[in-house]
Amino acid sequence: PLFRLSFSLPSGFVDEGIADIKAITGAFAPNPRNNGEPMLFLSAKEGKIVVLEDPDNSDDSKTIANMGSRMCTNGERGLQTIRPHPDFEDNRFLYMYYSVKTSGCKESAT
Repeated sequence: PLFRLSFSLPSGFVDEGIADIKAITGAFAPNPRNNGEPMLFLSAKEGKIVVLEDPDNSDDSKTIANMGSRMCTNGERGLQTIRPHPDFEDNRFLYMYYSVKTSGCKESAT
């Protein structure tokens, strides 16, 4: 590696992983099927997009897209963010910012 961080934890602290979750980002939008109440879109680096239509009252989610085959996800690449159009209630447009897969792209999402 180019450099290595070296430090010791204070007495009584332990270093342990608590989750193995890839990069996830999200955005709220008014839900046109629920009187404009907020809905939550979540997107993962690998290209999966899910929606929680009533995030305040339910953790039920529905996959609405999986763009993994269109994207380069190695390193810091992949689906970076998702945003609803300012007039989402009427047009239901979502904008995604992602790295397009090219011939030199590695397949790994790590």
